[in-house]
Amino acid sequence: MTRMPAVLASLVALLGCSSHEEPEPRPVVAVKVATAALEDVQRTVHAPALIHPRQQAAIASRLTAAVRELQVRKGDRVRAGQLLARLENRDILAQRAEAEAALHQAQALAASRTRLFDSSRKAPSRNATSWPPRPSCSRRRPGWRGPLPSSVSPSFSAPSTG
Repeated sequence: MTRMPAVLASLVALLGCSSHEEPEPRPVVAVKVATAALEDVQRTVHAPALIHPRQQAAIASRLTAAVRELQVRKGDRVRAGQLLARLENRDILAQRAEAEAALHQAQALAASRTRLFDSSRKAPSRNATSWPPRPSCSRRRPGWRGPLPSSVSPSFSAPSTG
């Protein structure tokens, strides 16, 4: 019988530890039902971001000149053939004027040489002497027969421009 109080105490302890709690009642949720419609979303989100381009190109000019005006800024969308910047052209215009002056000088020289050549090709008159004049016979070597040596004949060279 000494065991009986110990068994009874164990049985009471086991019955006291078991839980017979009732489950919590679920809350009732109100649901709205509507028909679906196709519309644009009118929500704006502001958040910090980092954007990388799909394509990126390095550009360079064939001329070396100072930039006078930039037409676009970093990050702008551009298309092929679009003007991006204007360069200073004072040096280029000066080089062009210099080249045009040299061209006009060369054209004038060519025209004067053409006139000189055309005038020398005209048929000489009856009493005219041939041009260029031949050196006198006294300059020939004694006993020499034939044309004058090249050291004696006159030579003509173009005038130097400078």
